[in-house]
Amino acid sequence: MSWDLVGNVLMVIGGVVFAIGAFGLVRMPDFYARLAAVTMSGGLAIVLILLGALAHQPSWGNAVLVALAVLIQLATAGVGGGAMARAGYLTDAQRSPQVHWDEITTTDPSHVDTSPPREPGQP
Repeated sequence: MSWDLVGNVLMVIGGVVFAIGAFGLVRMPDFYARLAAVTMSGGLAIVLILLGALAHQPSWGNAVLVALAVLIQLATAGVGGGAMARAGYLTDAQRSPQVHWDEITTTDPSHVDTSPPREPGQP
């Protein structure tokens, strides 16, 4: 089996993973599930596509570049996904009705709003 065929297969699988993530972005019920679908599929798809590109042009220099790109992608995707999830939580993004557990509120009472209700129009 030639390296070109391996590269093509890896790139096609990476594209399919991206398509599944895009489908999840449309079909998932809430912001958090959509975010999980996109970040997980995006990380895996980038790795597969970069490995496919390496199979097309194998060399030690390209292997180092692909390894660095994969390392940076996997290191930053989790941080970015976490930051977006936190921003969604702080802006009260709607959760699916199936979600009954709020781990942040139950473990950190400082996030619970104990102030009296305000009248409309008051700051």
